[in-house]
Amino acid sequence: MTDLAGTRPTVQAFLQNIPVGAANGSARTILVNGRTGVVPLGDVTGSSSQKFDDWQSSIRVDHRFNDRHTLSGRYLDDNSLSSGTGQVTPSGLTDVKPSRIRSLSVALNSSIRPTVLNELRLSFWRNVSETNAQNPEVAERIPSLEVRDLGLIGFNADTTRTGLGLATNNPQYSTLNNYQLQDSFTVLKGSHSMKFGIDFRRQEQFAFFNPNIRGRLEYANLQRLIDDQATVAQINTPLPGASVITYFRYYDYFFFAQDEFRIKPNLTITYGLRYESPGNALQNLADANQNVVAAFNGDERYRYTPVPGRDTNNWAPRFGINYRFGHGPGALGWLTGDNKLVIRAGYSRTYDVAFNNIALNVGTAFPFRLVVDIPLDPSLPGLRPNAFTIMDQVRRGNVPPPANPNLVTRTITSKDFRAPLAEQVSVQFQRELTGNYALSVGYVGTKGTALFQSIDGNPPIRGTNGARLWTRLRASSGSAAIAPRPPTTRFKRVSKSGFRITSAWRCTIPGVRLSTALLRSSIRLLVRLLFRRTQLIAMQSALALLTIALTASPLTAFSNCQ
Repeated sequence: MTDLAGTRPTVQAFLQNIPVGAANGSARTILVNGRTGVVPLGDVTGSSSQKFDDWQSSIRVDHRFNDRHTLSGRYLDDNSLSSGTGQVTPSGLTDVKPSRIRSLSVALNSSIRPTVLNELRLSFWRNVSETNAQNPEVAERIPSLEVRDLGLIGFNADTTRTGLGLATNNPQYSTLNNYQLQDSFTVLKGSHSMKFGIDFRRQEQFAFFNPNIRGRLEYANLQRLIDDQATVAQINTPLPGASVITYFRYYDYFFFAQDEFRIKPNLTITYGLRYESPGNALQNLADANQNVVAAFNGDERYRYTPVPGRDTNNWAPRFGINYRFGHGPGALGWLTGDNKLVIRAGYSRTYDVAFNNIALNVGTAFPFRLVVDIPLDPSLPGLRPNAFTIMDQVRRGNVPPPANPNLVTRTITSKDFRAPLAEQVSVQFQRELTGNYALSVGYVGTKGTALFQSIDGNPPIRGTNGARLWTRLRASSGSAAIAPRPPTTRFKRVSKSGFRITSAWRCTIPGVRLSTALLRSSIRLLVRLLFRRTQLIAMQSALALLTIALTASPLTAFSNCQ
């Protein structure tokens, strides 16, 4: 094969990454420039031993200034290396995952007065991790390469993959830094135990997370590989102005106040309030997107939108009660015993954080990355000629701009994206029994609100053969042809009552006239929906179509979809 086609890029990539196998007696016949050749085949096998090493070290320092002030410090270093997982055949592509975690914490505990205490804590935490192949030098130079007829299949790093080149989800690496300032102030006064505090954090993440950035190529057989006619040819490449490194830097602010009030020896209540204002990683993406818009001469179709604002209304109250019953009268005395029955009840609201993987998914989609599909050739059904060559040009920065950026699928969040919350109510009775036994009966109820969910932001309308709510209209002899807009993935807050869509796309195209048939069908659809309980999306579709039909001609609607 080297003599016949050794100068072709696909053959060079193939031969540089396939190891010598044990002959199995089979062969493939190839045709190159009118010359025929026979390529003997062999079996390639591999094995790997999984290994995990971990080195930990710590330093502890404590110093007592006097009876009122104590200083303490802690340092931890955790250095680990995992290897041998993932792809085994061909050799050299198993995963290697080094990781190093370092944390430092310094605390000053002060007893200002016997009833006034303060704890000040400064902390730093860093996590540096990476995932790559054992020998990536050659494998990183080519796309993920599959030849199904030869058994070279798979594109994600996994034990079942036998494809050539580095897997599409490798390499990846990240550095996370967390700076934290905490202060807790405690006051003991009479029957009250009050505590106040702050928690300020600076969070940083620098991540290389670019699935399929080198591309994926799949060939049906060896002949198609030599001719560079792929059945699958796709690459996810950064747009001009976008960085391959995703940077996040934001600040979290938390405050709290609480009090434990011992009203009576057998009755105590606890109440408090916490306020949280988490940082907004998505704003970092909006700032980085400015460079992409500038690279396309201010074209707003490349603007990342909508951008949710900072979450500033996270109030988390908490209340609890603890009551010990005395000796009840009559038959109740058997239930309560002599101060042996206790009831505990409480309510709390807590907030979760919006993990950065959501922002990373947004940052690896349009308008930061562009999925380039090498086009099919009508004269070669199902084949994409010159796929390797075209993909190599894309990897070198020759990115073809989309014909219409508004029709490119995006991953976005809704405008009201926020931190999810959980509300919990609990009640418990506990009765002391004889022989050091106790019986507890309780109830715990939890309700989640604004939970994260991935949904199709532009779903097909039921009963319309795939038509979607937001459409693109083209003029054709005074009528309108409807073409679907590609699906948009968005993260949406939901509760038990379901979800609602608040964002919309606005589109314009001049000179379009709609037929009366569209007007009649829109009205009929709307009337049916008014008398039937149908999905909200379908109702919105009818209203949208009716609005278009009633718009004065020439119509200016549905082109610059945002």
